[in-house]
Amino acid sequence: KIRIENSKGEEITIDHQVKITCPITLTPLKYPVKGDNCKHLTCFDLQNYLVMNQKAKTFKCPVCNLKTF
Repeated sequence: KIRIENSKGEEITIDHQVKITCPITLTPLKYPVKGDNCKHLTCFDLQNYLVMNQKAKTFKCPVCNLKTF
């Protein structure tokens, strides 16, 4: 659970689960990252992402498909 305070000073609790596996390889995250443009909380593994983009060079998020930088 995440507790944050809104602009009115009220405490809000958010119950959210974040996966600890990479959506590219389904292996545990070693270096969790996400793109600058991503709005989601899901991370992917940096090493897997770089290997995936070694040839394709699209550099899009494997979760939301937006440019990562």
